[in-house]
Amino acid sequence: MKYDINKEQRTGTRIFIDPTASVDTEGLKRFQDSLLERDAKQMDIQIENQNKHRKDWIDKELKPCNANVIILPYEEHPYTPKIEVNKHGLIVGGINDPSLMKNPDTGEMDSMKRGIWCCKVIAVGPKCENVEVGDDIYCRFDIAVPIPFGGLGYFSMSEQSIITCVRNKE
Repeated sequence: MKYDINKEQRTGTRIFIDPTASVDTEGLKRFQDSLLERDAKQMDIQIENQNKHRKDWIDKELKPCNANVIILPYEEHPYTPKIEVNKHGLIVGGINDPSLMKNPDTGEMDSMKRGIWCCKVIAVGPKCENVEVGDDIYCRFDIAVPIPFGGLGYFSMSEQSIITCVRNKE
């Protein structure tokens, strides 16, 4: 007895077969292919519906208004002391976990979520006076507002909220 997959697909009934019976492998393959094709079409429709309202952001740039700046936090703190071996053979310098910082009040390591970030300035508004594109700055984590632009991880904040700017000595 052959297993007619097309009959089950049409009627929606289950057909129990003898395990020793032969299976219509071509019918099974056609059924699997039809399911894959149906799922692919549904996925294409869902993607098309979700992308209807979206605009292309690749050829766009962010231009902050007034005295606002767009910043990008560093994944690892760039200004930690270099790791070195002192004359006694001890390894000193560097913080192993970039999400931790030394709390100045307790001396213990705290999460950066309550501390400050070191960020690179990506764009500045026309009224910014003390910060330039490319500067490294320190700012409080809780003041920065996320900018959902292309999933790039940008944040915005007022120039007045910047704690300090890192520059070369003159």
